[in-house]
Amino acid sequence: EVQEKMAELRKSNRALEHQRLHVQAILDGITDIVAVISPDYRIRSVNHSFFDIYTHPDPENQPCYQIFRGRDDPCQKCILRKALSANRVCRSNVIIPVGGRNRHFSLTASPLRNHHGHPTDILVVKRDATLEKEFQAKYYHAEKMATIGLLAAGVAHEINNPLTSIRGFAEGLQRRMTSLSEMLP
Repeated sequence: EVQEKMAELRKSNRALEHQRLHVQAILDGITDIVAVISPDYRIRSVNHSFFDIYTHPDPENQPCYQIFRGRDDPCQKCILRKALSANRVCRSNVIIPVGGRNRHFSLTASPLRNHHGHPTDILVVKRDATLEKEFQAKYYHAEKMATIGLLAAGVAHEINNPLTSIRGFAEGLQRRMTSLSEMLP
C-alpha cells in the first residue's frame, strides 16, 4: 500500500512539475515584463523579458523599487500600493531611466487574491513603449513640419500676388519714363 501511495505521489509530482513548466513557458512567451511582487515590495518571480531590459542577475526577493527604479525606498506614487489598497487593477504610464536611457513604460498592477478575495500578491506587467513613443514624436514632428511648409507656401502666395501687381506697375512706369524723358527739354 505504501508503494502505491509513493507511486501516486510521484505521478502527482510529475503532473505538478509539468503544469509548472507549462505556466512558466506561457509567462516566458510574453514579451512584456511580468513580475509577481509581494505586499512588502519583494519580487517573487519575473519572466525572461525582465532580463532583456534589466541587468540584475537575480531579482527574486529583492525590493522592486531597488531593481526597477534604483531607489532605496518605495516610490511616492507607487502603483502597487494603489492596487493593494483599492484591491483592483491599476494602470500608469511612467518614464524610468534604465541603463542611462529614459524608457517609457505602461504599467498594469493586478492584485492576486486569496479564496476570501483579499490581495496576497501583485501581478505587474511592464510594457516597454519607448519605440512607440519615439515613433509618435517623429510622426508629430513631421506633421508639424508639413503644416509649417503648407503655411509658408500660402503666405508666399499671398505676398507674391500684390508684388506681381507692383512689378507690373513699375515696369509700366519705367517704359513711360523713357518716353517722358524724351519730351522734357
